[in-house]
Amino acid sequence: MKLLKWIDDYFEETLMAIMLAAITLITFVQIFMRFIIGQAMSFPEELCRYIFIWLSFLGISYSIKAGNSLKVDILETFIPKIKTVLNLVQNIVFFAFCVVMIWQGFIAVGKIVVYNQTSAAMGMPMWIVYAAFLTGCVLAILRLIQVFYKMIRRTVKKSESEVLESNQ
Repeated sequence: MKLLKWIDDYFEETLMAIMLAAITLITFVQIFMRFIIGQAMSFPEELCRYIFIWLSFLGISYSIKAGNSLKVDILETFIPKIKTVLNLVQNIVFFAFCVVMIWQGFIAVGKIVVYNQTSAAMGMPMWIVYAAFLTGCVLAILRLIQVFYKMIRRTVKKSESEVLESNQ
C-alpha cells in the first residue's frame, strides 16, 4: 500500500528529476570530452534529445496531477460559477484526445517496430522514443481518472453536507 501511495505521489517527479539529472550529466561529460580531452563523443546530443522527449511527455501527467494544465481561463475569470463545468468539459475532451492518440500511437509504434527503424548515432530502436508519447497519454488518462474520481467525491460530499444542513 505504501508503494502505491509513493507511486501516486512521486512517480512522475522522480522520473523527471532523474531524467533532468541525466541530461545535465551527459551534457557535462560531452563538454568535458570535447573541450578538455579533445575527443567528442557521437551520441550525447541524440541521447539528450530522446531523454528530453520522454521528460516532456511525462510532464503531461504531472501537470494534470498538479492541476496546472495549460488552458485559457477567460470565461472562468468573468463567470466563476461555470469553472467546475468548464474543468469537467476540458478534462473530458483531453481524455478523448488521449484515447485517440493512444490508438494512433500504437499504430505508429507498430510500424516502427515492423520496419526496425533505429536512431542514427546510437542505433537505438526508435520505437523506444515513440513509446514516450504512448506512455505520456496512458499516464495522463490515469491522472484524469483520478481527477474525475476526486470531482465526483467532492460533489457527493457537498450534496451530503447540504442534505444534513437542510435536515437540521
